[in-house]
Amino acid sequence: MEKYVIKRNGDYKPFEPFKIKDAIVKSFTSVSLPFDERIFEKVMAGLDAKETWAVEEIQDIIEKTLFDYHYFTVMRSFMLYRHTRKLQREHVQGLN
Repeated sequence: MEKYVIKRNGDYKPFEPFKIKDAIVKSFTSVSLPFDERIFEKVMAGLDAKETWAVEEIQDIIEKTLFDYHYFTVMRSFMLYRHTRKLQREHVQGLN
């Protein structure tokens, strides 16, 4: 079963698990903690529920999983990055 991601601009792209793992690894690295593979595995298991996901839904699952495993500093870092990227996108759209 092929999976797809709905990007913010509405495009459908093939699902690429390495992007999810990369985002999680970067969140751990940003707070100087070793990456916990269980987080990635749990997120991937949660994504088995359906074939198509919006980017925001995937990010929500990552945050919830980090919370469930008590990685609050990692979750905070992930949320802060997510918020900062949102502000950057809105600023660029405002300039265009």
